[in-house]
Amino acid sequence: MQSNPVEVNYDKLANEIAEIVDKPKITTADYLADTYFAAIYLYLTNNELPANDEKARKILLISENYYIKNDLLYKVSLPRGKKKQKVRSQHYQLCIPKGHTTSFS
Repeated sequence: MQSNPVEVNYDKLANEIAEIVDKPKITTADYLADTYFAAIYLYLTNNELPANDEKARKILLISENYYIKNDLLYKVSLPRGKKKQKVRSQHYQLCIPKGHTTSFS
């Protein structure tokens, strides 16, 4: 008996799983309480930079790799390299503040 290949719509499946899985309830306050993400979040939402010139410069440089959608902060990982750029996928990562992570010991 041979099995027939089943066509799967992975985008639809991913959306269905996302609706079922309990998503983290991350708020703006969570990002502002996180020492790493606070400055990035403030810059992207309010154009506010830290008073310290060195920190402000760092935020300006790294903020181009982040964006906010539905009040959630995401990081975009772009392909890098000096060789001829081929078509490569971009990766989008949800930034999770420290208050929403657990450590496993």
